[in-house]
Amino acid sequence: MKKGKFPALGYRDFRLLWIGLLISSIGTQMQFAAINWHIFILTGSALSLGLIGLSRFIPITIFSLIGGTVADAHNRKRILLITQTLMTILSFILAFSTFTHSVSPIIIYSITALISTALAFDVPP
Repeated sequence: MKKGKFPALGYRDFRLLWIGLLISSIGTQMQFAAINWHIFILTGSALSLGLIGLSRFIPITIFSLIGGTVADAHNRKRILLITQTLMTILSFILAFSTFTHSVSPIIIYSITALISTALAFDVPP
């Protein structure tokens, strides 16, 4: 048994999990800030920023309870792999649509809602 203030951090796999989650969380927060900025650049509307917040809030509120049940019933490692992969794919879709100048507010709202749904399963209560 490991001794010290944080004995769990003595295990390599646990450290890797936390480092990965930290990096993912930082990236998600940066992406949300960039999405807010992007939607304001596209629309110039404070209402559009509020709709971004709503497109995050509703899926997290609905799917967090379901995510907790799924996390209890299934392999947590597999759930993390699926949700992280899904969030990565959605981020690439958003980046591609932005770089090709085919992005619209509805695309941003939809991808934000899907990322928030994945996030509800990734970090359930």
